[in-house]
Amino acid sequence: HGKIGDNVTHAIGSGLEVSDEGYLFLGCSGPQDGTDGAPLNVFLAYTGKDARHSELTWLTQSETDIDRARLVKVNGDTFVAMWAQEDGLHYQLLDGKGSLVGEEQVLKEVPMPPTDPVVLDGDICWLQYVSHPLLEGRPLLYRISLSSETE
Repeated sequence: HGKIGDNVTHAIGSGLEVSDEGYLFLGCSGPQDGTDGAPLNVFLAYTGKDARHSELTWLTQSETDIDRARLVKVNGDTFVAMWAQEDGLHYQLLDGKGSLVGEEQVLKEVPMPPTDPVVLDGDICWLQYVSHPLLEGRPLLYRISLSSETE
């Protein structure tokens, strides 16, 4: 949509990872039909390493924009898509073919990681400064334990 050289994609790339089976791409996008004003939602695209097929899965169907997401590689067959919504940090486990594993989880009042999280002992971790008088300017360590969800 848009004039040549001024294309409107209504899309934000958020992460690209390589699995044992193929390639996973996470992003936020509105409809690709020329519709303006539709909310951005989180999608996952998967392409096999043979590049013969691709699949697109919408992870959200929100009525408000979701414009920040992260894709975290835990190992060659386990990934986590993360995105922020008004009620907290949402995350969804994925396998190496981009299929959903289990149910979407919500961590109330947990902020979106400001940078790419790291994987430590199978858990997703990140540091973030939060406005709280007891922390006195020190960062807070966030850790999402995936052990019970990946067993």
